[in-house]
Amino acid sequence: MACIGLYDIELWHRGKAMPNLELMKIYNYHYNKGDKVVMMRPNENEGRFNQIIYFKDNPNTQIPKTLHLSGPLKQIYGYGFFNGFYPLEEKY
Repeated sequence: MACIGLYDIELWHRGKAMPNLELMKIYNYHYNKGDKVVMMRPNENEGRFNQIIYFKDNPNTQIPKTLHLSGPLKQIYGYGFFNGFYPLEEKY
């Protein structure tokens, strides 16, 4: 069983009211596999997660400088990361 962290950039840094549908799809996929899935908060301890997934759906949203998006356990999806679009994997 893995511990998966989901981080919605718009939810925490733009005041969006609810997590987006794509993150809910990822949540459902991992939950049904028996993984523990957590909606991460800003400044949460990343060391307890086996995988961290970041998502943003608005290309105009600025990525906070406090977020470190690179590393072997991290994945990014959505619009506006490094001037591109990263779609969800087919398994989700």
